Amino acid sequence: MTDASLEHMLDLLEVRLDAFAVCEIAEGWRLACPPMDGILIHFVLAGEGMLRSERGDIPLRPGTMVVVPHGLSKMLDGPGLPVHTADMSASCPLPQGMVKFRAGQSGGGLVLGCAAVTASVGDGHGLFDHLTEPLAEAAPDEAPALLFQAMLRELSRPGIGTRALVGSLMKQILVLLLRSHVRRQGASSPLAMPLMHPQLGRALVAIVGRPHDEHSVESLARLCGMSRSRFSHHFTATYGRSPMAFVQVARLRAGARLLKSTRMPVKAISATVGYASRSHFSRAFRAEYGLDPSAYRGDPAPEQEIEVLAAE
Repeated sequence: MTDASLEHMLDLLEVRLDAFAVCEIAEGWRLACPPMDGILIHFVLAGEGMLRSERGDIPLRPGTMVVVPHGLSKMLDGPGLPVHTADMSASCPLPQGMVKFRAGQSGGGLVLGCAAVTASVGDGHGLFDHLTEPLAEAAPDEAPALLFQAMLRELSRPGIGTRALVGSLMKQILVLLLRSHVRRQGASSPLAMPLMHPQLGRALVAIVGRPHDEHSVESLARLCGMSRSRFSHHFTATYGRSPMAFVQVARLRAGARLLKSTRMPVKAISATVGYASRSHFSRAFRAEYGLDPSAYRGDPAPEQEIEVLAAE
C-alpha cells in the first residue's frame, strides 16, 4: 500500500467510541474476560503482563496496543505468575458510563485503557471485522499514551462536546496504530489486505480526491484499465459497496467536513461536493447520518431548512 493510498483510506476512517473501561490487574492476579460482540482495543498505560487467548499469548508492556476481534475470550494477567482469578463482575461504575474492572488490590500492577469501538473505512463495513486473532502493535512514540490519558480525563469530567471529543481522540489513536502497523508490515498486514488492489487504487484516489467530479462506473473502469463489469465486480467485493455507492459516501463525508468546518450555505456545499440540488444532497445526507445537514452542523433552526426543502 502506497503512502498516497494509506492517506486516502485514513481520510475516510470513521470511528465511534462505544464504551470505555479501565482495567487494573494486580501482581499475581488474572482477569477473565468473556467473548465480546464488538471490537476491543486495549492500551497498556502502566505495568507489564500478558494477554492470553486460544490464539496465543501477547506480552503487554507500556505503550502496547492490542485489537481484540469480536467473539474471542481472553485472560489478562498482571505481573508475575497468576495465583488468583477475578472475572469481569468485579467492577465499579465510573462517570459517563465508564467502568473499572479490578483484579486484586490496585497499585503497582497492570493498568489498561479498554475501548469498545466501531471503525469503518468508507464502505460501511467494520475495519477490524475480518480479524480472527488479536493484533498487537507497539506505540511508535508517546503520542497514543497522551491521547488515551486525555480521553480518560475528558470522560471523568464530561461536559458539552464530550462524545465528539473522545471520538476524535480515539480516531487519532487508531490513525497512529494503522500508520505504524501498515508501514511496518506492508502488504502482509491483515489490515492492508482487504484494502489493497493496485488497479482499484486509481479509482479510489480519484473518488476521494475529487468527489465532486462526474464519476461513473464507465469512467472509473477506464481509469483502472478494466472492463465495466470486471471493475464493478472487483470494486464491490473489495470495498463492500458498489462504485457509485462509494462515490456517494465520499461526497457525503466531504459535505460533513464542510458543514463542521465552514459556514458555507448548505446549497453551496451540495454543489461543491457534486450534488445537482440541495434537496438531493439533504435527502442523501439524512439517510447516511440520520440528521438534516443544518441539524448536523448545529444550526439553531433546522426546521427552517425543512421548509425550504419542501418548497424546492
